[in-house]
Amino acid sequence: LNVPRGYVASNDYEYYADKISETFIAEEDRKTFKNNTDINNIINELKYSDSYEFSIYHILPSGEKRLKKYTYRNFDMITEKVLVTMEDITELFEKDVLTGGNNRKGFMRNAGKIINESEESEEFAILYYNINNFKAYIFYFYKWKEG
Repeated sequence: LNVPRGYVASNDYEYYADKISETFIAEEDRKTFKNNTDINNIINELKYSDSYEFSIYHILPSGEKRLKKYTYRNFDMITEKVLVTMEDITELFEKDVLTGGNNRKGFMRNAGKIINESEESEEFAILYYNINNFKAYIFYFYKWKEG
């Protein structure tokens, strides 16, 4: 789906929002997406805030789920032009803040990808550690400042 960059008239915006919904959004999330991308809701939200944003999963043609953040900003309040950006934030939600490694969600996605892409004869092992009270240990041994 090629969404044009630059100015899109409001009736074209609705067309592209519908196409994105049909192409990338899971059936159970389409109502939420439709509500979040409704131009009247966006304009109303932007009356009270500098930006309006929401996140929703896209399903790529490969079947992979990616978390996308939509951000709407007033671009020109006089002519009521709104700037919309879409950013892939999947990795942000799949990383552990403390270690920088994958959290459970990131681990499961990456492990699934490895398993699905492996050959039937290929052998591998998956190790998964769940350390209870991990943060407490870090703070105890390294104090709050370093932990």
